[in-house]
Amino acid sequence: MAMQADQPADALAVIRRIQASIDAVAARARDAQTTLSATYRRSMDGAKAASQYHQAARF
Repeated sequence: MAMQADQPADALAVIRRIQASIDAVAARARDAQTTLSATYRRSMDGAKAASQYHQAARF
């Protein structure tokens, strides 16, 4: 959907607020994804270490 150039100033202000809100949500989602990925990696590393410990304990 194309925007017309002659939008009223208040409509443009609303559009800009919506765009800013979308950008803020996207930034929070990226931050959450980064945190989730780091937490997952630490958990997997811990599980691997526990597995290696148990494997070494069998010998």
